[in-house]
Amino acid sequence: MNPTLDTRTLAEMFADMTDIFCDSVDIDGINMLLSYCLEASGVEQGVILVRGDAYQGDIVVGSQGRVDGASFTLPLVGSRALRTLQTEFSISGDSTLVYYDYAFPLRVRGTALGVICLFSYNTPGIDEQGIAVLQSIADIAATTIDQTHRIQQARTLVTQLQGALDSRIVIEQAKGVLAARNNTDMSVAFNELRSQARREQRPVRSVAHDIVHGIAS
Repeated sequence: MNPTLDTRTLAEMFADMTDIFCDSVDIDGINMLLSYCLEASGVEQGVILVRGDAYQGDIVVGSQGRVDGASFTLPLVGSRALRTLQTEFSISGDSTLVYYDYAFPLRVRGTALGVICLFSYNTPGIDEQGIAVLQSIADIAATTIDQTHRIQQARTLVTQLQGALDSRIVIEQAKGVLAARNNTDMSVAFNELRSQARREQRPVRSVAHDIVHGIAS
């Protein structure tokens, strides 16, 4: 734990955790999270991995900026933390150089959204209180990231549903135009609309839009 870190500064860090990912999960927010972790721990280096999904790959940010996720190899303590959902650490080295590795999972609802890894060389390790504080920071950040992802997914779903509804409306309108024009029923009009779309190799919605707006015959 950074001995110069006072209670007020620590409280401000916790408050900021609820803000930095409120709009999006991006490089700037992850970099700020890493800065807070380094400041709170007093260690020199670190890296944060935030797992991606089918649409966005993993985001990896280190002390020097963004890291290429394709070539990034997660430290063993990080892999363990992702698996156990617990803080993990290791100590290695020799008589002249000692390495301290720590990993704090970004955990929420029984899963890990990523992991914060911190590295220290030949400096005192993070004490028990510091480990508890850093895991709390990770948990708060994970909760905010999860909420942001859920809001973004909800917005995407609303957009998709609205698009589907708009498509359905314009198709029904086009069917009405064709049925009135050709004095046929709605099922025949729909078959005609679908046949025209196939002939022109265009989406049914696109052809329907042109018919409704008088662009297509």
